[in-house]
Amino acid sequence: MAKASQLLHSVLAQWVDKIDIRPFSWNGLPLHVPVYSVYAIIPDPVADHFVYHGDILVPIMKFGKYSIPLIDPSKEGIKHMPKFAVVISYSRDNAFGLFAYPADNIEETYQITYADWDISQGTKPFYL
Repeated sequence: MAKASQLLHSVLAQWVDKIDIRPFSWNGLPLHVPVYSVYAIIPDPVADHFVYHGDILVPIMKFGKYSIPLIDPSKEGIKHMPKFAVVISYSRDNAFGLFAYPADNIEETYQITYADWDISQGTKPFYL
């Protein structure tokens, strides 16, 4: 099981003992992501176009040079545009990317210790 502190570079992790979490929900599914991963929260998002990923229709939002897919965490597909799009930033090696989760509700940020926040392999994609 991966520890949340492993998500931060070791130079930063030594100075941080708590993490801010931004909770939100989509169709009753609660999601809790670290605040440092949230690039933006967009109210009333609008899809520029749609693409199929397998048999799931994925809305794509356009912001300047960025195309941001709106990904349903329950993998059922988005049948109506959400009240919010929570844009998540990620990087791998030297590549930077953005994707968004739909949200019906955005809740207040809360703080927990890294020791209290284990990330299992099954939920890791929700955070990275």
